[in-house]
Amino acid sequence: MTDSPKRQVRLHFRSAAVLAATIALLHLGILIFGEGDISLLPIKDGFLILSSALAAAAMFYTAYHSAGRSRWAWIVFAAAILFNTIGELIWAALEVILRASPFLSGADVGYLIFYPLFALGIFLLPEEPFTSREKFKFLLDAAIVIISVTLVFWVLLIAPLIISTKVFDLEFAVSLAYILMDLLLFFALVELLFKKLDSREQGPILLLALSIAVMILSDTIFFIQVQEGTFVSGSLLDIGWSQAACSWVWQQSFRRTPLSWIDRRCRLLQRATGRAGPITFHFWGLVPYSCSLSGGRISSVLSTISSHRHIRSSHRPDVRSPEDDLRREQ
Repeated sequence: MTDSPKRQVRLHFRSAAVLAATIALLHLGILIFGEGDISLLPIKDGFLILSSALAAAAMFYTAYHSAGRSRWAWIVFAAAILFNTIGELIWAALEVILRASPFLSGADVGYLIFYPLFALGIFLLPEEPFTSREKFKFLLDAAIVIISVTLVFWVLLIAPLIISTKVFDLEFAVSLAYILMDLLLFFALVELLFKKLDSREQGPILLLALSIAVMILSDTIFFIQVQEGTFVSGSLLDIGWSQAACSWVWQQSFRRTPLSWIDRRCRLLQRATGRAGPITFHFWGLVPYSCSLSGGRISSVLSTISSHRHIRSSHRPDVRSPEDDLRREQ
């Protein structure tokens, strides 16, 4: 007796999910036990390439078995992750083979194209229509979240970049583009969290949202480390990007698993609260108010810290070594 096509598709996604979990665990083990080992750098970069390529294949496979607007959304997702995979390949080639700096190279093109395409895929996801009252509440809540997070981005990333830049060249433009693309991806994340989706999609969508949040957090830590000169390629920070890619594979597996444990808990929560419709819409209604309270507090704390750093650096004595004096005399 042969399996039905739906069962075969489900088994394929479960196998991909197991493979993604294996990749994530092996990558984490190498990053932990091989930290600082330069000889393992090709293997570490290889895990990033493999996880991203597997996620792109899962998205293309989902698009093939989808229809209508949903198919176009998954095609755009797959194209975005494919560009990210190309960026990972170029980064590894420059870093491992050519021993050159991967920054300001073709890798940046692949990475930067990923963000708008992935955001476009989120906006293309089908959703149920809002009522006039729900639409007004969504716009108000989304505006609160976006303004609060934009303030944090400005104080934590954009303002220090502008202050520390002496020449506004291509390096500055690319660095600023990464920050703006992360901000764009966050706007798409807000759109995803407030989408009015079917209850069966709540588990996969929450997993997709979590992977996007992990990617934004990893990008933010990466940018701060680059600004401070403490970034080391092949460090534990890489697990954030590989876990995000593996989560995209797991998300597709959840979509193909009927009555997954997340969906069952969403339905139990619906029955307990007596609310019909998507859990995400009701749950994330609390987010804008927490963001509005914490966003201003975080912005003020960060601005105080940055001002103290600026004062300390301005009053720091100019300490030069004898080698520096010889160089100046020459």
